[in-house]
Amino acid sequence: MLIGFIGAMLMPAAQGETNAIRIAGQLTKIEGKVLTITADGKDTVITCNDATKIGRDGGKATFGDLQVGLPVRAYYSKTDSVASAVFIAKAPENTKP
Repeated sequence: MLIGFIGAMLMPAAQGETNAIRIAGQLTKIEGKVLTITADGKDTVITCNDATKIGRDGGKATFGDLQVGLPVRAYYSKTDSVASAVFIAKAPENTKP
């Protein structure tokens, strides 16, 4: 668990982004290449470009795979809010009472 956390924290630096911010939340809006991610009741707006990496469950995905309502985590520049990477998080399994 700790190794995964450390790896996640180092990922933006490995991609050349030294002032990156990580956010994890729900994708609540998509307008063109602009995403709104809601976490802890706060909306964060980030912009994707051709260099933004999109992934899912350890594999590749495309921008077209992003859908409102999906859990995501993203790394973006605090200076211009451009995302270096957006990952579709694995949805928790449904549990029956």
